[in-house]
Amino acid sequence: MFDLAPWAMSDGTQSRGIIPLIIEEMERELGSTITTTVVPYPRMIKMLEAGDVDFAIFFQSGMSREIADPLHVFYLIRTSIIVPGETDTPAPGGKIRIASARGVVFDDGFDTSDRFAKIFSNHHEHSVQLLVQGRVDGIAGPEQQLLGLLKKARPGTPYRVLRVINTNRVTLQYSKQSKHPGMKSAVQRAAETVRANGTLDRLLEKFPYTRAQSGQP
Repeated sequence: MFDLAPWAMSDGTQSRGIIPLIIEEMERELGSTITTTVVPYPRMIKMLEAGDVDFAIFFQSGMSREIADPLHVFYLIRTSIIVPGETDTPAPGGKIRIASARGVVFDDGFDTSDRFAKIFSNHHEHSVQLLVQGRVDGIAGPEQQLLGLLKKARPGTPYRVLRVINTNRVTLQYSKQSKHPGMKSAVQRAAETVRANGTLDRLLEKFPYTRAQSGQP
């Protein structure tokens, strides 16, 4: 699991967030223990690529499909660029400075676009700090989460969506190099059951600011 709210966070003793809760429910369905670890996003990708972990739950991308098989989409979440309401787009040729959480892959088009100058932050809260301080022109990430953080940081200040990057699929992705390929089908069935029996919807209610949409795309 990658260390980024609201998905997974570590307080030194246990993991908190939506993904640990999903995995706990999958564990019940499997009847087997799932050992988890919370690491920075880039390290999670390297572990998945090497087969050091069997699966992870994160956004699909062209990169992820090269190292892991997407087995199940838990929910959808819109990723956008948020800017102050009064901000105008720069003149042609100018770049918009966008803070983005370090290591997170949102969309191939955004990541390679030369319209934006990416300023990497430590996490989404850090991105919000950079915007409030005027050090960037906008921030990129889960739309409703960022708007919620901004509302808390600067109540009454208008913000708007400059661009919707994409609707991301929060997906169970199984390592192509997994040392336990025989568990792949069982893990997939457990994930499908967690969604089908209504458990996933109940878990998502604990994180209303994401406005995540349960179900398959």
